[in-house]
Amino acid sequence: MITVEEAKQLLFSRIKPSQPIKQSIEEAYGYILAEDIFAPIDLPIFDASSVDGYAITYHLPLTTYHYAIIGEIKAGDDAHIELKPGQAVRIFTGAMVPASANEVVMQEQVERNGDNLSFNSLYKKGDYIRRQGSQLKIGDPVLKKGAYLHPGAIGFLASMGLAAIAVYPKPKVSCIVTGNEIVKPGNPLTPGQIYESNSFALFKSANASSHLSVSI
Repeated sequence: MITVEEAKQLLFSRIKPSQPIKQSIEEAYGYILAEDIFAPIDLPIFDASSVDGYAITYHLPLTTYHYAIIGEIKAGDDAHIELKPGQAVRIFTGAMVPASANEVVMQEQVERNGDNLSFNSLYKKGDYIRRQGSQLKIGDPVLKKGAYLHPGAIGFLASMGLAAIAVYPKPKVSCIVTGNEIVKPGNPLTPGQIYESNSFALFKSANASSHLSVSI
């Protein structure tokens, strides 16, 4: 019989370092990242509205603001509309803000009558606009080599358009369950025997981070 530490040292002394492999984002859960990741794009990719409302070109403050609505921009639309002072465009959360707009007003804080828009709230330039690159800029460090790829990390990588990444292969682990008293579930018991259960718990806990096989 040897100690746990001796067993660990014996095991680790015989493990050879694995070479990185390319893995698709869809199959990357549970792997360890084998490279540093840097942002390939800005996030957000473009100036985007953070609310449902109206994009406008800000002009000098007045007691009441009045704008003419000249169009609509949905998420996924190319914001090609050219706004002039006194004009507004309907815009939705996540949609691209036109280059000519410098402010977004929330739909809950305006009054619309046909194509006429008015509001009394005091706003400032840049309200409710998520600026391009405000979260990440091209070249910014994103994840370090050795990071565990949980669902949040995978979603983050996918948001930057990364389809495949370098990871370390999952170790192949075998679990050998022994004992004269244990029987695999589904088989009949004889006097003095019990059903084996430990391997099922081990399999579930290790399945995400390794390729586990069980022998009884």
